[in-house]
Amino acid sequence: MLFFHKILIFLVLFLCGCNSGNESEFSQRPKVSGLAVWKLPNFSRSGTVSSASIAAKVNDRDILKSEVYKLSEKLNIEYSVALEILINDELAFQDAAKKLDSRIISDLYKSSAVYYLIESDFEKNFSPDKIPDDKLRMVYNEIQQNLPSRYFRKLKYYFGHSEWRKVIQLIVTKESLKDEMMQESVLSFMRILLNSSVSSSVKDDKEFGQLAWYLQNSYYPVRFENTIPPLSLKKIENRVRFGRDFDSGFIKKIFSSGQEGKIFEPFVTKYGVHFVYLEKIIKEYNKQFDEVKDELRNKLSENWLRKNFKDWLFKIKSKYTYSINY
Repeated sequence: MLFFHKILIFLVLFLCGCNSGNESEFSQRPKVSGLAVWKLPNFSRSGTVSSASIAAKVNDRDILKSEVYKLSEKLNIEYSVALEILINDELAFQDAAKKLDSRIISDLYKSSAVYYLIESDFEKNFSPDKIPDDKLRMVYNEIQQNLPSRYFRKLKYYFGHSEWRKVIQLIVTKESLKDEMMQESVLSFMRILLNSSVSSSVKDDKEFGQLAWYLQNSYYPVRFENTIPPLSLKKIENRVRFGRDFDSGFIKKIFSSGQEGKIFEPFVTKYGVHFVYLEKIIKEYNKQFDEVKDELRNKLSENWLRKNFKDWLFKIKSKYTYSINY
């Protein structure tokens, strides 16, 4: 329902906005005639109502027994309680109608009418459970195949992939290494740090990040990187997800141990000197289509609703004529 709540908020703000502002601002907007002109609805009943069908009268407004029975059944409450609710609602409405500008009441009425139409017509005919299985299977296959996806890049391999590794690192980049002597110096210091009691007591990524201070205090321009995405040993999976390859030496190193929380022996790549912490191992898994069909439907629901809502509105507009005066 979040999708429709957003629509209603937009409609309320838009409708109220049409009644605000000065005349010069309004004159610059497109003037819409026809169905866009709403009038305060007449809530009086048409036709003759027999006195036997009336449960109560609030000023000149009849509350019918059928309304009381309907509310009583809907809320599973006593007849007398339902009648009291309807009387109180009617009294509050009549008092509000006297105090509020008729345009505000009209705007609220419009919003309620649109909400009812969405709930009774659009939701009924275009709910996510009406997404056909063949479309879901097509999306599932696109997500899982080893090819880039224009529309589902963020969902690639969501339902199955090889083992992935999530790491964080301290790195002294190539640009900061003046020569091989400095590179060896950085490696030596990282090895000392690795074998120290400070490193052996590291329990999580935050504590590992604190090790950067030891390198900084040694005047090495170290960078702490904790946003590296989970990576695969399979080059194709990384390429499809991120559109590029990662350094093969780096990938090989982070898959050289099967223990979470391990700090690897410092190593060198074309990017610099790395001091890496294995934060998490995401195990290999594979879910078949029938296992994830409902989950996939939920993930596609908002886009499905948004697309069909545009088509639904277009069909409504095509039923009527309207003109815009510039």
